[in-house]
Amino acid sequence: MSGINFMLTSFNKYYRQFLIVMFIIITAFGCASIFDIHKPEKNVKEEISDKLYYLTSELQQDELSKLTSDEEIYAFENNVWLIYDPTPQTSKNEFKEIYEERFGHANRYFKECGKEGWKTDRGRIYILNGSPYDVIREPFHQNTIGDYNSDLNSINVKFSHIMIKEVEIWTYNKSAQSSKFQNVFSHNNLGMTQYVFIDMIGSGSYRLMQSTEDMELDDPRVHFNYFNLR
Repeated sequence: MSGINFMLTSFNKYYRQFLIVMFIIITAFGCASIFDIHKPEKNVKEEISDKLYYLTSELQQDELSKLTSDEEIYAFENNVWLIYDPTPQTSKNEFKEIYEERFGHANRYFKECGKEGWKTDRGRIYILNGSPYDVIREPFHQNTIGDYNSDLNSINVKFSHIMIKEVEIWTYNKSAQSSKFQNVFSHNNLGMTQYVFIDMIGSGSYRLMQSTEDMELDDPRVHFNYFNLR
């Protein structure tokens, strides 16, 4: 029995050491360089499904998944572009050009830990809104957050400390004149809009933690600490 306990103790010790080493490596070099494993090339359906993800509903994505020939798939794509074409009477689709440029930019510059750029929070916001008017980057520091627990009789607030490696705040100044091409969805607010992205361990992966945008994630803990940095 003592032998088994010794083996378990040794295993736990080396396992903890392994986790510490992996954390140091990921923090130092960024997980993108470690987990960016070569993936097989996507077929036409997969590429178009990815590109149109933010422009199509679940029903449309399901319809696309059932198509078999390239001709059907390209026809589906063209129909989606026609829906968003601001000048259908011309041969040029300005929306398509802007969207595809943003999609390519997101995949080049916002890839995180093997995740394609369009799937990341920063990539998604860039695709939907374009380049931010202003970007603030805050370096590593300690921050205090509140943990809100409520019951029928009282509200208990507990504070704890977390270490945050990097914070990015993107600010957009959206005007009514530019809203046609600046935003993909009509619910986006006009005026000043902010998005707060946080990298917790310095791995290069940023999570959207707070935004003034309608229907976006709003974490009151981050709002309390980061919303008014300037």
